[in-house]
Amino acid sequence: YETIASKFMDPMNTRAADAGYNTTEMKKVAASFKEQLSTFRKTYQQYKDTLKRTQTIKCKDQPVVFYDTVKLAEQYRLELRTITVEMGAIVTQYGELVKALRPPIVTAAKSGANKE
Repeated sequence: YETIASKFMDPMNTRAADAGYNTTEMKKVAASFKEQLSTFRKTYQQYKDTLKRTQTIKCKDQPVVFYDTVKLAEQYRLELRTITVEMGAIVTQYGELVKALRPPIVTAAKSGANKE
């Protein structure tokens, strides 16, 4: 996910702006992706910490605490799943914006409409 933001979206926004395209929507979508990425990082750290905590609990001595901690880890895992699905949708949206940058002449040439 880091690579998508830093090696694709940021450079693409810069190149498109330098080429004179209006990149307002692309920048909004990229910012949304970065917000989700930040949320992903935080949630993943909570998930990881919770899993570590389960390893320190003796389930025989503290079955309720162990169960509650496992359920909390499960909740974080579900949140991570939701976040990754949302990030995937954002990447798709960004991809559509990039496709829309294609000049009409290139699109026409590909379809064979601009035969000479």
